[in-house]
Parts: sequence; C-alpha cells; structure tokens
Amino acid sequence: AVAMAEREANGEANGSRRQTDVEGMGISDVSQWLEGRRLGSLRDTFAAHEVDGRSLSVMFRMSLQDDKRLLLDYLESRLDAQRFGAALAFVGELHSLFEGQG
Repeated sequence: AVAMAEREANGEANGSRRQTDVEGMGISDVSQWLEGRRLGSLRDTFAAHEVDGRSLSVMFRMSLQDDKRLLLDYLESRLDAQRFGAALAFVGELHSLFEGQG
C-alpha cells in the first residue's frame, strides 16, 4: 500500500484505481497521499483521527450524495478541517483518487 501511495503522490499511477486498492491504504499511506496532493495541512488531523483508506472510501461515498454539504460539514465538525478551501480541495482530490485520475 505504501508503494501505491508513493506512485500516487508522484503521479505515476495509471488506469482507474480500484476501490479495494484505496481501502487497503493505511494511515501513513493517507498521510503520504495528502502530502503528494499539497494537502499537508490536513495530514496531522487525519492521522490523529486515524483516517485510513476505508475512511476515505466512506467519505467518497458521502461526497456522491445529492447534498455535497454533508461531507464538508463532516470534515469541519469531525475532523476539524476548518479551512474551507482545504476541505474543498480534499473533496476534489478524493474524487480523482477514486476515479483513477490521480
């Protein structure tokens, strides 16, 4: 999983990413992925809350709901992601991760 996150951070992954691959990411893999996406400001918060690949999968499914505000509210209230811009950027990168674009 670490090698996958490193390839992801370096933009070397190609093809569509399978959800099971993402769900296999550990907390340190998520931290590396955030750093590679210039979202390092979220790294410590995500690690403190033990956000792993399974958590990313849940957040991705939340972001697919009609009311996108649900995920943003979750990020702000549960994960203390108080920078709205960082939260929006995270949602965009989360979609790229699951849709195989990054």
